[in-house]
Amino acid sequence: MEYQSFLAEVKESIKKKLYGKVDVQDFHAVKNNGEMRRGFLFQSYNGNISPVIYMEDYFRRYNEGEEIEEIIEELEIFYDHVKKVPDPVMEAEKLSDFREMKNRIVFRLVNRERNTDLLREVPSYSFQDLAVIFYVLFDARKYHAISMLITREHLKKWGIQEEDIWQYAKVNTPRLLPPEIKDIHEMLKEFLTPQEVKKDERFRGNLFVLTNIQRNYGASVVIYPGVLEKISDIWKESFYILPSSVHEMILVPESKSPSAGALKEAVYSINRTDVAKEEWLSDRVYYFQREKKEVFDIDIMQNLC
Repeated sequence: MEYQSFLAEVKESIKKKLYGKVDVQDFHAVKNNGEMRRGFLFQSYNGNISPVIYMEDYFRRYNEGEEIEEIIEELEIFYDHVKKVPDPVMEAEKLSDFREMKNRIVFRLVNRERNTDLLREVPSYSFQDLAVIFYVLFDARKYHAISMLITREHLKKWGIQEEDIWQYAKVNTPRLLPPEIKDIHEMLKEFLTPQEVKKDERFRGNLFVLTNIQRNYGASVVIYPGVLEKISDIWKESFYILPSSVHEMILVPESKSPSAGALKEAVYSINRTDVAKEEWLSDRVYYFQREKKEVFDIDIMQNLC
């Protein structure tokens, strides 16, 4: 089934399922990396909340074998959850006092070059070839988040500086989105059959996934204060950092790593075969040096050697 046909069928089904509760409307928006996302706006008849649910991930799961009926049921469950959460737009209007917002401010990592238009409008900081941008987080659960992007207009409204946003986000993000690191073999158990997992035994103890427990924009864990230092102290060595997507980083202990060239080739290939355009983060490979407690781009390191 083509994507347009999928959207039409889901829309018709969910309208019947939620008849009398909401008006389901088509919706699209430009998201990370300038990618267009399509989904549905659930316009509540009582006017309390109008969440948007994007459909690209559901279409991928449909192509992997999930039934339309299962997707409709998930959408209904997700809507029932979201409608209990304060609407971000309404909250933003009501909570214009920064003192009410400051404890919800978090950061995310995106690619700097592919988001140049966005970065003109929002406060940001640079990290390697990436940009740190900021959101107000209203709700988060596994693979989903309800948030509001913070723009420079918000800073003017709140009467604060970019440094204030950064200071609060450094505290809030690890607290609201705690870090998680797992052997990739253990992570794969969540997505693959036991037979498929068994085929990947070769990765056990060699590759580790660093993300947050919500698995949503978890690549930003690499800039959580002290996280990389703690990992290197436990491993007692330096390690490579591979940007798997905006949602996670792959860590490879130096003693178990192939050549830097092989790592770069792997990242480049995976980014073009397994990563959605909106979730792409970077083609670069980084290196955390234990002694200096710093992250380096391996290309720059090689040029210095």
